[in-house]
Amino acid sequence: MPPALDHNPTTRDGFAAMCEEVFDPLWRLLSKLIGGKDEIADILQETFLAAAKSASQYDASRGTSWQWIVGIARNQLAIYYRKEARNNRVAPGGDLYEALANRLDGEGDATNPELALTSEETAAQVRFALTSMMPHNRDLLISFYLAEISVDQIANEQKKTESAVRSQLQRARKEFSGILRNSGETQNL
Repeated sequence: MPPALDHNPTTRDGFAAMCEEVFDPLWRLLSKLIGGKDEIADILQETFLAAAKSASQYDASRGTSWQWIVGIARNQLAIYYRKEARNNRVAPGGDLYEALANRLDGEGDATNPELALTSEETAAQVRFALTSMMPHNRDLLISFYLAEISVDQIANEQKKTESAVRSQLQRARKEFSGILRNSGETQNL
């Protein structure tokens, strides 16, 4: 669960307090998106460095400081994936979508070949569905299911009612399942 931040990262004390409060939740979020501790530590370090450089540009009217720091972390994660893709060590976005697929699929079991293949197929289907979705729906599903941000927190961050967020989640799930259903029909042709 993300922290309920009320720190102003434009001040030295506010920035330090925010960093201390978000470290563990950001670590947990990144650990769901990427595996290794060294990679998580590197991405967190780059996130905090980028945040320190841009703290004076923080605008509370554009979102909470949690949204701001998570956005910076996403950018740093994207930079990491681009570097890794250039080095041919990971497919762009692969680990993110596989992590979500594993989460939806009960974490998979690499020791069981049939289950591992099914998990790979599920990851590919989830990857395709997510990349085909409207960005705001994709981000909402990732926030809710992968980052475990509650409906209440999403509503507060987006300045919407909980009912509106639940409706948006329902539409996002419908879009996701429709894409999965259609891709399955296409594969069976």
